[in-house]
Amino acid sequence: MNIFMAVIKTLSHFIIDIGTKRSIVPPFFSLTQVITFDTPIDINDRGTVRKMKLNEVAERMYSVGGYNFNHFLAMSLAPLCVEVIIRAYHWMTNRTITNQFKHDYKLASMLALGHSITMSGNVMKMWLNGWSPLAFNYSQMTIESSQVTRDLS
Repeated sequence: MNIFMAVIKTLSHFIIDIGTKRSIVPPFFSLTQVITFDTPIDINDRGTVRKMKLNEVAERMYSVGGYNFNHFLAMSLAPLCVEVIIRAYHWMTNRTITNQFKHDYKLASMLALGHSITMSGNVMKMWLNGWSPLAFNYSQMTIESSQVTRDLS
């Protein structure tokens, strides 16, 4: 099979599975299965209270808690709003045509600050919900980490 057909099949698989009850795993979420360190979350395992490992938390979030691609898309609205508002403000206040290859440091710093404030609100939301992993906005974390990596390069 060529690469074009592989991409088409993968995208069609995403589109078909979005409407199902379990849907599919959020992007790169399956990589948490290889991380096995202890978390501060307690679980009652056959009468014994123990700390859950990160891979167990991620598995339970997907299988029991409903943290799937549909949830990921809904949680993506917060970083989307930050991007749209800041980029629209920047476009309206700076309408001069500039070289597109030049790095715009003002826009990068506004986006980094906006996403950092949103990420701190994400941490506060988790704290107020008793560190519930379902309160974690995974899409905001992926946007924040990509923003930092893009700014460093």
